[in-house]
Amino acid sequence: MFYLSIIAYFCRKYKKNFGFFKIFFNPICFFGKIALTEISFCAIITLNRNKKRKTRKEKSFFYDFRQKVIAIKPTLKIRPVERDFTVTGFFTAFRFNWDGEFVFHGESHDFWEIVFVSEGSVESVEDENIYLVKENQLILHAPLEFHRIRSAEGERQKGIIMSFKTAGSLPEELKDGVFTLKAEEKAEYTDLCRGIMNFVQGNGTYYTGQEVADHLAAFLIRLSQKTPNRDLASSVGASEYHRIVSSMTDRVCENLTLTDFARIHNISVSYLKLLFKTYAGISPKTYFNQMRARHAAHLLTQNHTIAEIAEKMNFSSQNYFTVFFRNYMGSTPSEYRKQP
Repeated sequence: MFYLSIIAYFCRKYKKNFGFFKIFFNPICFFGKIALTEISFCAIITLNRNKKRKTRKEKSFFYDFRQKVIAIKPTLKIRPVERDFTVTGFFTAFRFNWDGEFVFHGESHDFWEIVFVSEGSVESVEDENIYLVKENQLILHAPLEFHRIRSAEGERQKGIIMSFKTAGSLPEELKDGVFTLKAEEKAEYTDLCRGIMNFVQGNGTYYTGQEVADHLAAFLIRLSQKTPNRDLASSVGASEYHRIVSSMTDRVCENLTLTDFARIHNISVSYLKLLFKTYAGISPKTYFNQMRARHAAHLLTQNHTIAEIAEKMNFSSQNYFTVFFRNYMGSTPSEYRKQP
């Protein structure tokens, strides 16, 4: 077909000179034109096909490139930090140096307190539990927990007491027992308390409060991973006191008298008073009433109405419950509920 087209081209150009063969050249030219047209048409089709192939290749290339970019692009998915508690403020931080006769009468409050003993030993009462806190040991008192401290073994005691407020709940492992600090932990805690003292006294930089709060939170988290000593005082009086206070806790919603508790534990009222004077520093009646008031405060945080709490705790009326609560908590139930 290609050669036929060449012949047709020359025939058209030189057909005047080939008159004798004109009858032959005209058909050749005719078929040559058809052949030339067919060649052009095939060439156009071929070019279009190549163009389409190129376009597809380009599309395929950019598609693959885009897929590869998406594949290697890192997936930036944030993982939120869960905080069970944060340290929101400090009340006190001071060193103590007691003689062998020191006695601190019991109290309870709505913030945490840490007692660290650097020298000597003290007897610490926490609700029904009585612990002996020795040198290089510390104990934590939870909010609304009755606690009392007195010197042990008639020797001098030194240490640091620090109190702070939190939002959220500290690990349960910190709420019972005595923790022993190693040398490096003691040094860290001493340095931490020094920073807290500066902050409470108004010294330090703008970020001192945030720094010591985060440092204390980290220290408490690590402390919760240690195994505390939960051995209780083993004397007869301490064991009897533990048993009676546990009984009060179980019956906190009942309006019982001292005679009732003496009868339950088969002891005299006078011995009951002696036990509480020794280990709690207050009368058993005052202790039980304070326990009831703290339990009522806890119920107020659980969306119970004041009338429901008064009825649940066997008070004769809501008005009497309000007066009782204010005497021991310093505010009415409605005012207490509004506190942050």
